[in-house]
Amino acid sequence: METTETRSVAGTLKFARRFAGRLGCGDCVALIGQLGAGKTILARGIAEALGVSDARIVSSPTYVLVHEYEGTMPVYHVDLYRIDDGTHGVLQK
Repeated sequence: METTETRSVAGTLKFARRFAGRLGCGDCVALIGQLGAGKTILARGIAEALGVSDARIVSSPTYVLVHEYEGTMPVYHVDLYRIDDGTHGVLQK
């Protein structure tokens, strides 16, 4: 496991673009954090680096649960916040 801390939207996007270079088709990345932590910004930067033509369309999938974006490989942005873990009603973060 790796930990990276950024301090701005620009820093998060820069990290996301670099990180995307390490990803291959079929890789799965779990973004865990509080509301407003920057998970969607990170997903936007990854999607941009993976060839999504307009990364501005990347938005939180909270109400739709899954967004799919076409790039050099498909990008699926999934929100699992409300998935029941069988003990507490929601997946624990």
